[in-house]
Amino acid sequence: MGDYILKQDDVDKLVFHEDASFTISWHFDLHSPDPVNASRFPEDPFRAVTKSNPIYPYAVPYRCLYSRNVDNLFMAGRNISTTHVTLGSPRLMRTGAMMGEVVGMAAGICTEHGVTPREVYQHYLPELKEKVYRVMDYTCDKLSR
Repeated sequence: MGDYILKQDDVDKLVFHEDASFTISWHFDLHSPDPVNASRFPEDPFRAVTKSNPIYPYAVPYRCLYSRNVDNLFMAGRNISTTHVTLGSPRLMRTGAMMGEVVGMAAGICTEHGVTPREVYQHYLPELKEKVYRVMDYTCDKLSR
């Protein structure tokens, strides 16, 4: 778990986070065993059903991308700090790539200043945000051409 655990309530209420680091637009996409299939194959229900909950795009806090109790551990992908339901949204490859970019930029700041991921949040958040926004501006500019 990170210093912040992203919850469904954050997404539903569009909670603002000062350390917003990337945006997600994919809905909550939860999979569970198909009840009919599970009743026929109780030991091994192999079919799933999907329940999708639409959302508004939301930003994930940087504090979800590093460990709260391992000083030098970043997280990106399906191991970020979220609840089970909330992970149904950022677990996709495109979002994982965005997480990797943010973690890479933060790791660069860690190396440059000799700090931990948490200290990036505490002391170098403006520098991280500036790097993230510079990449977003460049990407958006390329896409609009």
